[in-house]
Amino acid sequence: MQIAGQLAGFSMGQADILRKAMGKKKKGVMEDVTKLFVDGAVQRGVRREVAEEIFDLIAKFAGYGFNKSHSASYAVLSVRTAWLKAHFPAAFLAATLTSEMNNTDRIVTLVDEARKLGISILPPDVNTCTADFKAQGDSVRFGLGAVKNVGRGAIEAIVEAREKLDGGFHGLYEFCEKVDGARVNRRVIESLILAGAMDSLPGSREQKLAGLDAAMRWAARRQRDQQRGQRALFEASQDEATHEEPLPEVPEWTEGERLAREKEVLGLYLTGHPLNQYRRVVDWLGPGECRSVAERGDDQAVTICGVLHGLKTVTTRSSGRLMAFLQLEDFNGSCEVICFPDAYEEHRALFTSGEEILFVAGRVSSRSGEEAKVILEKAYSLPQACSTFIRSLVVRVPAGLSQEKAEALVDLVHRHPGRTPLHLRIHGDDFEAEVDATRATVSPVPTLLLGLVEIFGEDAVAPVCLNAVDSVPQGRRKGGRPSRAGRALQGGSH
Repeated sequence: MQIAGQLAGFSMGQADILRKAMGKKKKGVMEDVTKLFVDGAVQRGVRREVAEEIFDLIAKFAGYGFNKSHSASYAVLSVRTAWLKAHFPAAFLAATLTSEMNNTDRIVTLVDEARKLGISILPPDVNTCTADFKAQGDSVRFGLGAVKNVGRGAIEAIVEAREKLDGGFHGLYEFCEKVDGARVNRRVIESLILAGAMDSLPGSREQKLAGLDAAMRWAARRQRDQQRGQRALFEASQDEATHEEPLPEVPEWTEGERLAREKEVLGLYLTGHPLNQYRRVVDWLGPGECRSVAERGDDQAVTICGVLHGLKTVTTRSSGRLMAFLQLEDFNGSCEVICFPDAYEEHRALFTSGEEILFVAGRVSSRSGEEAKVILEKAYSLPQACSTFIRSLVVRVPAGLSQEKAEALVDLVHRHPGRTPLHLRIHGDDFEAEVDATRATVSPVPTLLLGLVEIFGEDAVAPVCLNAVDSVPQGRRKGGRPSRAGRALQGGSH
């Protein structure tokens, strides 16, 4: 703006129009101000070619340039926040999470960052939480304000009611009675239950959800009676603790169901992970971690296993076929997986059949300035991966095997017929012998593997696995033809 004023005679208003036109790439306005700039500079004795060159330099800088004052401000903030993160990581992340309260994607990223730093994220709790995330020692307590469907008014009502009680809420019925029903409705309480924010109260999540309507009806009746000055016949005092009715006996949710509901209202898995029950199986298969993809070199073969929690399909301009971008999440992070049209057509059933856990073999795409991604070559459901890469199964069985365990083993094997050899090694105090098991073949799916672990213990089960990385086709072969993924990457942007 100063150059335009001093060199071309622009007023500050005209110079600001120039700045906006450059910043927003307004072509029509740029053509007008270019002529004004060059003509103004020529009138002040600057040669036309020099004036045009100066204007081109200004336009190039506007491609993305920072004023020194702007850069200095960013530098100060960067140093201060880096110092806070280094010396007070829990407090820093709590504050950062609070500032991103309404952005679920950012919360997921920041929670992942906290876990990488060894900072645990504690679930929300109606007996201790406010709206904001709070540091608790080396941990961070999840803020109620980040629970979906729970607004500031509801949180204020919960905190107000809690502060009037001795030791906080003691049960679902007391919670429903004491909070302001006008601000804390059924949807709010349901979301709090699903988020785990009421886990400190008696009963499981499924019990509290099943008993919620009865508790709210009871609380509404109690509140009406108190407003009218009525009291139960034998009630000693209105300050007496609320009577808690027994919660309904209902079937327990599976861990997967509980976590799926939790993710609905939090945007992430907080108190567990769908992979937890298969952790040992995944360890046997030996995939890399999602977060380690960034450490691999471009075009390196890689395998990862995780929960599919994001899928976006696009139509390619060149062929008009569909391709997909998958978001895969494991225990410690997530990464993007690119599925080109051929691979998408081959595997699309896996992405729509309800199989949440995917085992992916592919190659790393690591371009300068971009986050590393995985180019999918082959994908499997977890049972498919086990059947593909487990070539034999060895189980150590104690010599004094009980009749009950022997029958459980036979039943488990009969329920999982397949082609993978099962070898039984009988061991005693001073011997170990392998049973001739040429006729014993099984399908080594997770239910079989985990069943064997349940009968004999984790150390007794030893799958013999192929290296899944070897299943990835060669990429850029020296002196040869690159793989499909390699060719696509060499050809430019996907």
